Amino acid sequence: MFKADSTKGLQNTEWVIFTLFISIMMGITLTTIVPEADPLTSYNESHWLMPQDIEIYVCGAVKIAKSIKLPKTACMRDLLKVIELEDDADTSKLILTKKLRQGQKVTIPTKSKRVRKIENSLRGNEKSNLKGRNIN
Repeated sequence: MFKADSTKGLQNTEWVIFTLFISIMMGITLTTIVPEADPLTSYNESHWLMPQDIEIYVCGAVKIAKSIKLPKTACMRDLLKVIELEDDADTSKLILTKKLRQGQKVTIPTKSKRVRKIENSLRGNEKSNLKGRNIN
């Protein structure tokens, strides 16, 4: 009888030592292995912040009317540096220190009044010589 009890106690001690050994090995493994960062959740890129560039549409006295991307802190002076102006462009009326906004449309004025008259007639702003009756 005594022999059976001592064997059972020895088996319990072996089981406790084995469980303790496995627990220590798992703890070492879990603390030393560093998982690789998923490229979609990498913190190198600030994907949750506002975009750093703004897009401006430029038209008027420019060689090519187009959209231009500029830094978020850009002003009118920065815009004039990157666009190609026509010969009759009038930049004297532009405020060079004015900050630009996302989606803003900038029309560069011309020195020629003739061009303005043509634009007005195309828009329908020119007065007509025709006289009509009000039917309302």
